[in-house]
Amino acid sequence: MNELGDKMNITELFSNAFNYSIRDLGKLGILTAFFIGFLILYLISIASTTINPILGMVLIGVTIIFFLVMILVYNGYMFSVIKDTVVNKSFSIQKETLPEFNFVEIIINGLKLAILWFIYRLIPLIVGIIFIVITILSFGLASTQDLVSGPTPAFSAVLIFAIILWIVFQILYTFFTLLAYTATGRLAETSDFGSIFEFKEIFATASRIGWGNFVIWFIILLIIGMVIIVLAMLPLLYFPYFSVLGIIALIFIPAFLIVFESRAVGLIYNESKQ
Repeated sequence: MNELGDKMNITELFSNAFNYSIRDLGKLGILTAFFIGFLILYLISIASTTINPILGMVLIGVTIIFFLVMILVYNGYMFSVIKDTVVNKSFSIQKETLPEFNFVEIIINGLKLAILWFIYRLIPLIVGIIFIVITILSFGLASTQDLVSGPTPAFSAVLIFAIILWIVFQILYTFFTLLAYTATGRLAETSDFGSIFEFKEIFATASRIGWGNFVIWFIILLIIGMVIIVLAMLPLLYFPYFSVLGIIALIFIPAFLIVFESRAVGLIYNESKQ
């Protein structure tokens, strides 16, 4: 058991996050209920459009609103888990339980988190749009040249340029994602929304974690998420007799991954305090 003041390696961190995430299936069930409600509304709205288009459109609108509320609840509960982890600063899960549901507070915090992530994803988003536009225009120009003058090296040049832009986008995306995680931890620690704009302190906090460790942590987090999703899909793809188990697993995955990611974010943020 690791207590405050001890360093935690990557394996311990993710093991802690996993064990923490399965401690309270009831809380996971509440989060999952929102996802199930969304799926039911979505299926009903799609089916209704073939019977009554007007009713179908109304139900689609209700489904969209419910989806947005669900996202706010998910964001808000993510913030609650991060806050509990950061404020507690203990790596022990022996006496810890998942946060209680205060839906008003959760939705407000979910909105704050949505704003935070929009701000920190704005630059990668702009770069991504520029990347798509330039790539489409470049390939279009290269195609026009080939039609007029026959095969040219234009496509190779455009392809290399597109790859460079894609690499730049991925670097920016990762960099600002890590800053967003750090800003979330700082917001949870200070309870001051203005703290997300303290970019110098946020960058310094991420640097204390160690950019190399932070990037490795992020890559492992993505890999774990993908592996869990793939494993849950295997019964559907290769074992049809166990497809019900696969469906149940897929339905519970969003709630589990939210808690798992949140716990991991809180723990990696605490590394900056060691």
